[in-house]
Amino acid sequence: MRKVYLSLLFVFLFSACHEKKYPYKLENKIIIGYIEDFNCSNWGTVHKAKDSLEKLDYASLPYLIENLNSKDKYVKLKNTADLIYPGTKEFYGSGWVVDYDIDWLSIRTGWAIEDITFENFGFKELKISEKELIELQKSNIKYEEYLRTGNYGFDIKPDRIKAIKKCVEKANEWWEENYKNWNRLNGITAALKSNDTQRQSSALQYLRFGEYCIAGLTRKYFDKELRPIIENLLKSKEESIKQDSELLLSTVDYKGDMEFYNITTKCW
Repeated sequence: MRKVYLSLLFVFLFSACHEKKYPYKLENKIIIGYIEDFNCSNWGTVHKAKDSLEKLDYASLPYLIENLNSKDKYVKLKNTADLIYPGTKEFYGSGWVVDYDIDWLSIRTGWAIEDITFENFGFKELKISEKELIELQKSNIKYEEYLRTGNYGFDIKPDRIKAIKKCVEKANEWWEENYKNWNRLNGITAALKSNDTQRQSSALQYLRFGEYCIAGLTRKYFDKELRPIIENLLKSKEESIKQDSELLLSTVDYKGDMEFYNITTKCW
């Protein structure tokens, strides 16, 4: 099998993506600026831009979808401090873990989209495996080349190429179906109802610690729509899902209406 370089792979991948015209114009200069910052190499700027995009909820998604379908680039992050991710050069023993290969703008954009929507299109899986990383590190020259350019000379199986393309297609298909009526509360509800532990965990964590507004989340909505689902998740085989569900219910039952008042103030 011949060697295939990731840079060539992604050029092929994104040139093959279908384009769809949507009934909106992407003219918000502030959001365009956030996207430009999100695509840069400085981690502090990237992190701040992602935070701003997440705060905007639905408004940022059309711009992120367009970014996802742009020609992909490898933009090596700099000034990452104690960030732990597949492109980390130095490990400090602890830090913030981002389990996405975010030196690639496509995967970086997928990371933001999945975090905002509580969906799982598979972008987290698009990274070098532990086995490949060990093989890379056997050669300092190859590893430095990967960190600098994103290229590595491993054989890439056809199934893996299809998987990468499928992630982008899934995100596009989801957007085509949901761009008219998606909102954060609907996304959380759908994630909790899914059988996907990544989505369930993301939704539970946001209900517990989310920094931004969840419009429409009232005590009445929680008790009627979410509580039965979360109570059912107490039976999950995934220990972290069970624990988050239990802690969320305990917080709501202890704080009562005050918990939802606190959520409402984030919308002001």
